[in-house]
Amino acid sequence: MNKAYTIYHIARADFLERTRRYSFLITIALTMFAAYLFVPPVDANYVTFYLGDYRGIYNSAWIGGIVAISTTMFLSLFGFYLVKNSIDRDAHTRVGYIIAGTSLKKFHYLLGKAISNFAVLTVIVFLTMLVALLMQLVRGEEQTINLWALVSPFLIIVIPQMAVVAALAIVFESWSALRGVTGNIIFLVLFIAFTSTTLYSNISTDIISGQMRSDLKLVDSAYDGTYGQGVLFLDNPLKTFQWDGMQWSGSVITMQLLFFVAAFVLCLFATLLFRGFAEMPIAQKGMGRSKSEQDGQNKKKHKKQKKNQELDQQEELKEEFTTTEDKSLLIEADEQVMEAVPAVSPSFSSAQLTPIVPRFRFMKLVQAELGLMLKGVPWIWYAIAAVLAILCLLLPMAASVRYFWPLAWIWPLLMWSNMGSREATHSTHMFLASSPRMIARQLPAVWIAGYLITVVTGIGMLIRLLLEGDMLHVLHWLIGSLFITTMALGLGVLTHSKKTFEVLYMLLWYVGPINKVPVLDFLGTDLEAGSLGSVDPGFWLSVVGYFGLTIVLFVLAFVGRRRLADIR
Repeated sequence: MNKAYTIYHIARADFLERTRRYSFLITIALTMFAAYLFVPPVDANYVTFYLGDYRGIYNSAWIGGIVAISTTMFLSLFGFYLVKNSIDRDAHTRVGYIIAGTSLKKFHYLLGKAISNFAVLTVIVFLTMLVALLMQLVRGEEQTINLWALVSPFLIIVIPQMAVVAALAIVFESWSALRGVTGNIIFLVLFIAFTSTTLYSNISTDIISGQMRSDLKLVDSAYDGTYGQGVLFLDNPLKTFQWDGMQWSGSVITMQLLFFVAAFVLCLFATLLFRGFAEMPIAQKGMGRSKSEQDGQNKKKHKKQKKNQELDQQEELKEEFTTTEDKSLLIEADEQVMEAVPAVSPSFSSAQLTPIVPRFRFMKLVQAELGLMLKGVPWIWYAIAAVLAILCLLLPMAASVRYFWPLAWIWPLLMWSNMGSREATHSTHMFLASSPRMIARQLPAVWIAGYLITVVTGIGMLIRLLLEGDMLHVLHWLIGSLFITTMALGLGVLTHSKKTFEVLYMLLWYVGPINKVPVLDFLGTDLEAGSLGSVDPGFWLSVVGYFGLTIVLFVLAFVGRRRLADIR
């Protein structure tokens, strides 16, 4: 009973702390907006889920099914990054040191954190259910509400998988090698790989879509079983059919309950990986030095204390062997010396001092910012960046544009994410705020340093595009390089955290350039090569939109930095 009480209060305290943050409200707003987009208007020229030439009538069953499918994919990825910060937050706030001094067991602590993660994701799922219910009423194709048909896909498919996502976040936080941006990238790669397998489909979204396809086959025998998920723009409207919902079997429910068992096993595995707060990098940074540096400083301090003790002993011996008469003679001699020394007044005024001429060299500041971004980067990073640039230059044009160009511009994520947030991370923002003309000097230097990294990692693709005469993608390259750099700087300055950019950029990169969603594909990877004179107005609308967003982010970065300067 005491163990359950402890786990409950750990989960409750962490959950309440999360839900009181503005980031939680922003996440809820984004999720509800995404749920709104999952159910397009009846006369819209796009769909998010379709079966060949068909879509279901917007009744409770169809809306519940398609929103549950989209939520499973969206929240499994976005939700992981949302909750993957509970242990790290305890280290930053030094609560971990208090926890380390108690008798709390690691498993109880990690299980409580996993339950808190699951509670946060479950709240978002229930709010998505509410939006799905409202969307049925708003779209108005079918006003009769079947509550079980609407909510059962969420309860049976989505929520069990959120338990695994919550536990995976704890596993990644418990292992030092997976805590930072490296772990975020590894999870994204694993997510893409796993969701592409038939195993994932059989235990997840394919349970619902498979039932939809089987029922449509009974309506139209010519249906070939094809279906799609994602934003698809239509040339002609889709036909509709009536889908009455899922028929849940005991085997499906049992299989979904096994997700909770898997989540519990992952928490046990995390207990083996978690080494406590004393060995966490943030704890070492918080104390100012690493463990080896602390040992060296302790040795130096011990030597200094020993030397001071020896000097004190020598002074005591001098005092013992010095008589009172000797002391008085020494005092008189000191007084005579002081009287013999005349008082010297300065022979010059302050106006004759050499004036201080401040010398500021902007490129030196850019060089310093670039050095900070690249500090500690291993040689293997440079080697892989060079290989990606060469592959973009030499491989067939289609492969370079669609695959290796996006890879080249996800590789510097670690450098970009520190832009604008490094001062808050290392608590040097007060020193920065006291420097002269901070905004006009330091902020452009950070942006130029980040842009140089963007240009160098994408230079192979730029040369290839120029050689091919593909000016359409050259323009995308220019807009994309400006957008990525400014997005990193703006989000870093505004949120004082590198995680915001890492998560949002990886999601945008995955949905846009990788999955070729037209509105979000800021690199134009799905476009055919061509000249600027042969494009439609939609292309220019996208280019102008991203350029305008770049300007807005740059202005917001200056506004956020101005607030930092006003702290003085």
